Amino acid sequence: MLSFKGSIIITVLLVVNAETDLLQVHENHISTIKNSLTNSRISAECLQQLKFYFEGLVNKELWAWQMLDSHGRIPSGILVDNFYDLGNYDECLNVKSKNISGKYCLGTISMPPDYNIAQPRLTKGGQLRMLGNDPQFTGVHLAACLPSKCTADDASEIHMLSKFSEKYCYDTDTQQQLTSGAIATIAVLSFFLLLVVLSTSYDVYLYYNNYKPGRDISVAFSYFINGRKLLQSSKSADQLLCLNGLKAISMMWIVMAHEYVNGSTGAVANYSKISEFTQQTANMFVIGATVAVDTFFVIGGLVTVYTFLKAVDKNVKFNIILYYIHRYIRLTPAMAIVVLIHATLLNYFGNGPLWNTFDDHLVQPCRKHFWAALLYIQNYVHDEQACVPQTWYLSIDMQLFILSPIILIPMKIKPKLTLIGLFILTLAGILVPFFVAFFEELQAFLIADKDNVQKYMFSYYEQTYGRFGAYVIGMILGYFIHKIKKEKIKINLKPIMVLTLWIMCLAGGLACIYAGHGTMLSAYNKWSHSLYIAFNRPAWSLAISGIIFLCVSGFGGPVNVFLSAPIFQFLSKISYSIYLIHYELILLRACSYKTEIVIEDFYVFFNFWGDFIFSAALAVVLCLTFESPMIAIEKLLLHKEPIQTKLKSNMSA
Repeated sequence: MLSFKGSIIITVLLVVNAETDLLQVHENHISTIKNSLTNSRISAECLQQLKFYFEGLVNKELWAWQMLDSHGRIPSGILVDNFYDLGNYDECLNVKSKNISGKYCLGTISMPPDYNIAQPRLTKGGQLRMLGNDPQFTGVHLAACLPSKCTADDASEIHMLSKFSEKYCYDTDTQQQLTSGAIATIAVLSFFLLLVVLSTSYDVYLYYNNYKPGRDISVAFSYFINGRKLLQSSKSADQLLCLNGLKAISMMWIVMAHEYVNGSTGAVANYSKISEFTQQTANMFVIGATVAVDTFFVIGGLVTVYTFLKAVDKNVKFNIILYYIHRYIRLTPAMAIVVLIHATLLNYFGNGPLWNTFDDHLVQPCRKHFWAALLYIQNYVHDEQACVPQTWYLSIDMQLFILSPIILIPMKIKPKLTLIGLFILTLAGILVPFFVAFFEELQAFLIADKDNVQKYMFSYYEQTYGRFGAYVIGMILGYFIHKIKKEKIKINLKPIMVLTLWIMCLAGGLACIYAGHGTMLSAYNKWSHSLYIAFNRPAWSLAISGIIFLCVSGFGGPVNVFLSAPIFQFLSKISYSIYLIHYELILLRACSYKTEIVIEDFYVFFNFWGDFIFSAALAVVLCLTFESPMIAIEKLLLHKEPIQTKLKSNMSA
């Protein structure tokens, strides 16, 4: 018997639908259900529940009308690239009756990938939206709410224009229970949490009683001591403080770019905005943000050479085994825990119509290729998606670090000849990308159709042979900065020369970001795209190197003061953890949306600050729990620092 509340709701629906001509849509849906009752290709269980569903609609039972109401409809705005109507996910799953519960399925009205409804700007390349990573799901995506016993094949028979897959069907029975892997991960995290609590409590007790720890390892996991180190800003003659600002700003830039890219993976109702976005030169700030990664390559090469030469000055013996072990221990613990969470826990963090896209993009790759991620070789070993996708950079960085002794050892013996070799490698860092781009016919930007983007990524962007040029330029810079710091090279520049260098660096950097806009919009030309790929990143690396050189040499002025600010020192310390966390956080939000969203600069900017601050907060936890303790433990194990057992006197003089 229909309740008073149910009667009111259905009456409102009927009135509203009559006013908006949607009553016909509901009548058509009821007719579709009625016609399906005689379809022999639908399973018996589904037919039985469809009969109850049809009777519920005829009798105006609330649960049946909730199921009907949660259905998707042909979306308005298809001509401006709105290819989604997600219906109402929660309303569908909350449908309960004596015999039926709701099952939500997202289907696709399939069209050819190059189908163009009105004009060639529907998306870059004229493609309709694709559901997840599977090209077979290309078209307009509509939600259907059906009885839970109906399969995806049954749904395709009921709604014959749409194609359904179990991959995008959800009901309360399919909600995941914790697997043994998830339980094991929770146990591992709980163990580290226990270490943190015990270590921090012990450290606080010692601190307020003026004692030193009996063993430093006993406070290795202490948030109290590690937190103070994290917040502490230091300053010494050997430090290159301007690097902190460059790292922090570059990381924020990368997060902003991923905000646009990952934010557009959801059910976007104005996807044509992407085409409009690319038409504006000012937006090359986002499209050209990939050079921010080259800033990290430059800094990586610089720090590798600079720290090595400082160690040589102190007569520290170069132990290549410890050199590699230190690097692996420095990067891997935080990386390993992120990979573990991806593979076992991440898919429990949300739900929604597009949630299985999230599973495909972040969870399954780590279950398949976790070992490649932890060996830093997944830029060569992965399928369409990599485990923790953004860590392709770490693979390249680690590989270049492993190869760096080929440069470092000769640099100690024959520095001038080594410099000549580095200049030759810089030239190779231009020629190799050129020939790869030329013969593979690569487009120079990530704004392209899926096939061209993948070819660009796999043939050049994620490959060590395509990205080593910036690292080599950084190594050259590291050599000269070391000489400047030792005062073996005197830098005396007139103000006009300083001004000229600053103009060249800043103008060069801006040109690297914005000058490719015309190339991107014009018809593909093999020569122009290949030359852009060959010269753009080395030119950016030179511009960044010039800024670092001027700041270190005492000609940085207010720029150096800004880049050396204490806040950037803090952000620099957690930048690695932010890098590991932010990507999945943005994608998690995008794939959890249960309604269509719009892309607008204001919304993206608003989301950026929320995601960045949240990423930074989680990064602090990741850093204090896994990065800082492992650094302390490594110092104890590899450097054999003396164990302090003497108590401080409670009676201070």
